[in-house]
Amino acid sequence: GTHVTRATLEAVRAATQSVLIVGTCNDDPFAPTQGRLGWRHFLRSVPEYDLVLASRHHNLNDLARIGARRTELLRFWFVPERHRPISLTDDERARYASDVVFVGHYEADKRIEYLNALVQSGVSLKVFGPDYPRALRAPCLERSLPVRALQGDEYTKALCGAEVALCLFSTLNRDSHTFRSFEIPASGTMMLCEYTADMASMFDEGIDVEFFRSKEELVSKAKALLADPERRRRIAAAGRRRVVADGHDVVSRMRQVLGWVSEIRAARPLPEEGPC
Repeated sequence: GTHVTRATLEAVRAATQSVLIVGTCNDDPFAPTQGRLGWRHFLRSVPEYDLVLASRHHNLNDLARIGARRTELLRFWFVPERHRPISLTDDERARYASDVVFVGHYEADKRIEYLNALVQSGVSLKVFGPDYPRALRAPCLERSLPVRALQGDEYTKALCGAEVALCLFSTLNRDSHTFRSFEIPASGTMMLCEYTADMASMFDEGIDVEFFRSKEELVSKAKALLADPERRRRIAAAGRRRVVADGHDVVSRMRQVLGWVSEIRAARPLPEEGPC
């Protein structure tokens, strides 16, 4: 709703009494690093929504503080038709095969330090994603420059071509999980993930994911996993079973949303209206 004004929502509500207005926000508009100009319409409009969905626990309190009527946590998800195990052709394997892959955007945070540590330890690394400055020179990017973004199946193929896929979190958005948290295991690839309490509430360390808490632990766990193919395959298979069984797919998420909408309607019955 960054381009929807409060006056627009007020006009919608005045025009039809049966409408329920739901807003969702994938980013963190309250993070100290976020500019306020781009978020001004959304933040002013929050009290007009019947339900506001946030992807981070701490944003639920932020939204309530500025007048949200009801908030719910809507986690990120994977899309089953897109994020699934893919068998690569010889050409695709030549393009995407690696020990470790990181697919994600650039931020001026610790991610380059993490990736450099892997390369300097002798790990074969591939990096894909948007927003990497062309002038940025780092050992971890030497074989990837120019770093390019991947779309559709090419993203999944890059995950499937790696023995281990890294999951790192945006400090700008104060993320504790991300889309990759579910897309990586759904693709059948072993996930090595930056530790957060949120992730630990959804996955079991050493069973369906491996976590790291420092640069040193990242390197040691990556090397250990690369040296143990059977353990790597076992964790990858368990990770895929976990995200499917726990309903981290997009359809299950939308069922959650429809359930919340039904609760609001049941608590506040609205008049029926004729066809437009």
